[in-house]
Amino acid sequence: MVEWPAAWRGHSALALTSDLARVVMLPEAGAKIASLIVAGREMLWRNPHIPIRGASYGDRYRDYGASGIDFCFPTIAPCTLAHLPGHRMEVPDHGEVWTLPWEVEVLAEGVRLCTTGRCWPYRLCTEVSLAGSSLTIRAHLENLGDDWFPYQWALHPAFPLTDETRLTWPGTGLVEVDDRLLNLRTPGLTSLGFVAKVFVGPLSQGAATLSQEYGRVHLQWDAQALPYLGVWISHEDETQPGGRCCLAVEPSAAPDDSLAAAHAAGQAPIIGPRQAREWQVRLAFES
Repeated sequence: MVEWPAAWRGHSALALTSDLARVVMLPEAGAKIASLIVAGREMLWRNPHIPIRGASYGDRYRDYGASGIDFCFPTIAPCTLAHLPGHRMEVPDHGEVWTLPWEVEVLAEGVRLCTTGRCWPYRLCTEVSLAGSSLTIRAHLENLGDDWFPYQWALHPAFPLTDETRLTWPGTGLVEVDDRLLNLRTPGLTSLGFVAKVFVGPLSQGAATLSQEYGRVHLQWDAQALPYLGVWISHEDETQPGGRCCLAVEPSAAPDDSLAAAHAAGQAPIIGPRQAREWQVRLAFES
């Protein structure tokens, strides 16, 4: 069932409800998924210091708390991109679509939200459907212009981080961070104060499982369109001002937060004039 319009904590919202779950999205706040409740439990992390609210274009992402699930496009880190001769583009922090309003269309089995780019002439639409405790997100990107451009797209779901948090995917869990080995399979066992973002891939299979003491989240995605997995660990003391203790598990189109760096390395996908691309991410929650 889709409720539109609805209200959530003073925001204009839309809600998708199944027999097992309820999802709340905020179209006027970048299409953020603000809440995802399964079997009565909130599955997403919410910043204890910063209430969820809409952002202005070009704002710093950290100032808005990183709660829930956001869509990052066409970059994650702010950067300056000069991919065409004589053309320099300032791409804002975590991209631009998390700060833009999205139009809503109710479908037979979910909703479609769309927004139009400012960096380049593009249309990005996201179809969201809920069946049981499984959330499916389908993205459709269309280049409306006469020039090509590179892009980074990442789903940014923030989950609680505890000592019991485990993360698995096909491949080793050991990565090197600052000349030290980090076991991504046990992110909650990092030391207090540890904050890092790493990418693994390219992956032949888009699959990962996040295990908590109360259940699991199985993520599946199209590895051809999203060949990398970004993992952001923020193991801070939440009793302190600004402290964040959460884990983001991010299917990604490129292996770098910076679109400029990924493009310079030849690792960012490119969409040509008038072309379209599609991809899908599915999150299945298991108690």
